[in-house]
Amino acid sequence: MLKMRKLFSGAPDEYDRLLSRLKLRSDDEWRRSVIESPRIGKTAFVLDVASGTGLIAFDFARELNDQGRVIGVDLCIPMLKKGIANKPMREE
Repeated sequence: MLKMRKLFSGAPDEYDRLLSRLKLRSDDEWRRSVIESPRIGKTAFVLDVASGTGLIAFDFARELNDQGRVIGVDLCIPMLKKGIANKPMREE
């Protein structure tokens, strides 16, 4: 577990960009298909384990608005801090 923390602790600035490149930019489509799943209602409780910078957690939060709950957890505090710093502004 310590090795994983070390590996990802130095990466939050580049993680999302690298992830997108490695997945040939299909990650946006994949996240959208998960969020729009008919099995996930507007009052869902979503637990995003290994959340990283929280990309999918923030997508879920936008989709659920105030009706559901989203919690993102990760072993790597720098990744979570990067996600919080880049948190998308809420559209009202």
